[in-house]
Amino acid sequence: MTKDERRELRVILLGQTLLLDDGRLSSQTRDEFLLPNGVGDGAGAVRILGLAHREIQLESDFDEEQTLALARRKMLDLGRALYLRTQPEAAACLIRHVVLRPVVLTVRYVDGVPVLTAWTGRSLSGIFALRRALNAFIRELPEGLRLSMAEPPVDATTVEKKKRKKKQKQTKDEPAPTGEAAVTEGSKEEEQA
Repeated sequence: MTKDERRELRVILLGQTLLLDDGRLSSQTRDEFLLPNGVGDGAGAVRILGLAHREIQLESDFDEEQTLALARRKMLDLGRALYLRTQPEAAACLIRHVVLRPVVLTVRYVDGVPVLTAWTGRSLSGIFALRRALNAFIRELPEGLRLSMAEPPVDATTVEKKKRKKKQKQTKDEPAPTGEAAVTEGSKEEEQA
């Protein structure tokens, strides 16, 4: 998941959405300015604590287009249809609960595999909101779509982030040179100057 995709989901969960001509919601861009409707449910958790998500891999008997069309139809029963500018091919909806935080539900293909993902503001009630949204979609799975027991594929950007963090942690954890190693490093620095 790229930064732009996460930023768009954050904007939607903050309640900064536009109504399109076809009835779907979309995120506001920086160029578009509308009078705000006030603070949306869960906006504090999104601003302060960030986003939480959960992914589940699906199996499909259909091709990519048919699978996404089935997912879009089922999502209309759960919440308001979304158009994601950064993921135009994904099926997405915004689910608002009376008690729990709002959730963005998406179905998209990652490495040729359909992946169901739920996003919400990170908080204790956010965990329950994620679980409720995923269970609601899973209960309504159409014929030909089913859960997979395999782990969902990981995006390349996620792998790169983990490698960077691991590398930074290793450089922090390396002990400072002591004894002869410190003397030889210090003398090399003096020779170069």
